[in-house]
Amino acid sequence: MWNEPHYNLKLLSVMPRWLAHIYVRLAGKASHYYEKHYTYWGLRWLVKKFDVYDYTLKIIEDPNKFDAEYMIQPGSRKALVGALIARYCKWACPGYIWLLQKKSNDPV
Repeated sequence: MWNEPHYNLKLLSVMPRWLAHIYVRLAGKASHYYEKHYTYWGLRWLVKKFDVYDYTLKIIEDPNKFDAEYMIQPGSRKALVGALIARYCKWACPGYIWLLQKKSNDPV
């Protein structure tokens, strides 16, 4: 995430852990940075036993259809940049909207 929502500090979640601990202490927000955000590849590994249906780009491109216009205004600069990132640089998205389904060949 570009702006870490728990502490409201820019680039906190993309820093090395040791530096993030110092950053939150210097900012007077906490004694340690407790949250751990996964990378795109880490998330993909975490859900590898599931079929993943990625709705991220669909929601960015048509937020009205998904009742998400309160987060992203259709046709806005944010929507245009978000769509480019979601389409070509998935690893740089600040979040993902995925539906997971257990693979049909896995035992219940």
